[in-house]
Amino acid sequence: MERLKTDPLAVAGALMTGGLAGGVMYSLQAPVIALFKATPETVTAEGVIGAFTLVPLFLSIFAVPGFLLGMLTIGWPIWFVLHLLGARSPWIGALAGSGAAGFAGQLLSSPGSFLSIISLPLLVFPGAVAGWVAWRLIYPAALKRPPAPPV
Repeated sequence: MERLKTDPLAVAGALMTGGLAGGVMYSLQAPVIALFKATPETVTAEGVIGAFTLVPLFLSIFAVPGFLLGMLTIGWPIWFVLHLLGARSPWIGALAGSGAAGFAGQLLSSPGSFLSIISLPLLVFPGAVAGWVAWRLIYPAALKRPPAPPV
């Protein structure tokens, strides 16, 4: 087995930062979805202010710890397997994060319920953000382009 070249504490920090980013992203998408459902008759200044301040704050109380726990329980093993397979691209991290978040949402809700149907699209984008941020911090050189050949 290939010896890990990445510091485990750095990986843990990157996964936690990715979990924080995913939780915040989950919290911030709720007001946008609420505004798409609103009609001009139902939109008030107080409602808009509440949607963009109180709703994300309230959701982040639950979403951030949920994403942090998910990164520890699901993200760490996925990263370990993909690291051993040599998958080092941040886009692999985004794909793995979106799949893991969607899987966790299905796992935590009743099969076939409204919550299981609605949780999939709501978790896929924040999961991709969490995975991309974590991979970007773990492998910062993956996005650097090689130097151009001399002319």
